[in-house]
Amino acid sequence: KLTYSSQLRSFYPSGGSVAGGTILYLQGDGLSNRLGDISVIIGGIRCAVFSANVSNVACVTGSLADTSATESKSIVMKVRGVTVTCSASPCTYVYDNDRTPKLTKLETVKIENNKWYLHVRGSGFALPSTANSVMLGGVTKCTPRGEDFDGEPDQSHKIMCIFDPPLSGTQILTLSNDWGHAIGVPSLPTIRGVDLAVSTIAPPNVS
Repeated sequence: KLTYSSQLRSFYPSGGSVAGGTILYLQGDGLSNRLGDISVIIGGIRCAVFSANVSNVACVTGSLADTSATESKSIVMKVRGVTVTCSASPCTYVYDNDRTPKLTKLETVKIENNKWYLHVRGSGFALPSTANSVMLGGVTKCTPRGEDFDGEPDQSHKIMCIFDPPLSGTQILTLSNDWGHAIGVPSLPTIRGVDLAVSTIAPPNVS
């Protein structure tokens, strides 16, 4: 009877956002082509596997319960319920507050031609600014302008975003890049979207 031992040999990156959303790539031997065969747990937090073969696995990290500090967590991979031997040293992933993008402020610069021009401020933004995914309410996507109206280019602490009019009500700003999801300092910025109003009803009477 032929037997073999599954092994986790390496992984990258070594750390990412405390809020999760980082794609973790793991390399090894004797893994599986079936997504359902593989599980990756980092310090008790599930890493959602979305790609797998016999030598490579990719998953998206989950969030720490407390996103205020840096923590190192052990990586545990299982194949068909059996724990994989990890030869990577150390076999730990760092939820790193210093590598976590942060959002501090959202400012309306102007509204023109049915477009909203907003300054997104914080730290840890990827450059070029198109390498960030910035959303309002999880629906309205930012198109980075590349520079502000004074000609100053986007930087790691500010991005000029162009949005279609956001939906009505309070909309939360989110940002993600290769390091993972941003956290809000002290909380994720919000903006009030377009207020909807009914001006006329036709026909006025319905039988």
